[in-house]
Amino acid sequence: MPFGVAWTDAPSPEFERNFARFYWSHRANWQPRAWNLTFGVFVDGRAAGVQDIGARDFAVLRTVNTGSWLGFGFQGRGIGRQMRQAVLALAFDRLGAEVAMSGAFLENAASRKVSEAIGYEPNGLASSGGSQLYG
Repeated sequence: MPFGVAWTDAPSPEFERNFARFYWSHRANWQPRAWNLTFGVFVDGRAAGVQDIGARDFAVLRTVNTGSWLGFGFQGRGIGRQMRQAVLALAFDRLGAEVAMSGAFLENAASRKVSEAIGYEPNGLASSGGSQLYG
């Protein structure tokens, strides 16, 4: 399970409702002081994953957080790296971010490699101990 919550294990139609509810909540809870923008990622017209960028108190902290997931069939082709680079270009080049943070489960070597390949550096572990944090 590559997620902190096993949401992909829910049966249909519960899975679909929870999926929609989660992403609708991002839109419903959007505020200048706390926001999260989710991009759908499509490859050859097929849904491949999502890429998030968000912040709390961005006007003061100039820090964004990124997160993503990519379907198994799309992994290992450089798509994850392109996804992350795209939101980082938005953050630094257009929004004026100074810091970007991310995280990856310790056992998810591919995700950690994407972060490190584009310049993130390990900066600690989540308080739960199960995730490597990057900045």
